[in-house]
Amino acid sequence: MAVPLETSSRTVPQMLAHMAAQKIDFSIPVDEGTLQDKSVLITGGANGLGASCQRAFIEAGAQVTIADDDADSGVRLENEAIEEDYESVAEVLPPSNRHQAENISCRFVETNVLSWSSQINAFKTAIQFSRHKSIDVVIMAACFTAKLAFHYFCVPSKDGVQRWKSLILMGSLGGYIDMRNMVDHGSASFGIRGLFRGLRSLGEAREVAVNLVAPTYILQQMPGDVIAQVAAAGIEFCRIDAVVNTILRLSSDLPISGTFQPSELVFSLLTKSLQAEPSL
Repeated sequence: MAVPLETSSRTVPQMLAHMAAQKIDFSIPVDEGTLQDKSVLITGGANGLGASCQRAFIEAGAQVTIADDDADSGVRLENEAIEEDYESVAEVLPPSNRHQAENISCRFVETNVLSWSSQINAFKTAIQFSRHKSIDVVIMAACFTAKLAFHYFCVPSKDGVQRWKSLILMGSLGGYIDMRNMVDHGSASFGIRGLFRGLRSLGEAREVAVNLVAPTYILQQMPGDVIAQVAAAGIEFCRIDAVVNTILRLSSDLPISGTFQPSELVFSLLTKSLQAEPSL
């Protein structure tokens, strides 16, 4: 189950009542039509969950820029997407025009998320690659990226159309529970949560939807011994497609992204409805 949490000042009964009243209805299909031609920047998008999001956004008709330091994986994803793009336009466009940006769904730019200039280059690449020369959705987990996102969200689109802007922070449940002997992961997860709480009011003021997605354990790129420990504890893994579905929903649904009300999305370890939800 995913629920929005607006403040941390409520008592536990008040919080539970608030969560029950405002949970997102995942039985309603995501309106992927609203993602058509949107410009999406994904940092860390060359592998894992980011790569899964890249494929889903492209299938929905968006243009995706992948910013990652893994050049081999990033170039591979870009080439795979371009090959599919070529096949889709081969019957209507001559070979000389198939490489043009408006006919391509994915670009990769090698990026160091710890470098300010490298991040700026990623945003400029995404804008140049975009059909309407602006950015609509940024999916990230770094402070530099958030600051630049708010700056480049202000760039007007070439076609003059005002589109919903969405900043999605990727965290984990490590930002909500103590994880023993996992100092690096825990501090990073709490840092992302703190970044979200600092940005959501700014997002409301600037008409940018700011959301945090914090999944439970995901069965992807996880060592076998860790998988065994998690399974032995009776914890169900969160499906990758369920997380991707939520990210698409936050990028497309006007009731969530369009009202500019800050939302904090948490996949609970205690309730297993997300994993069991047949509509996802």
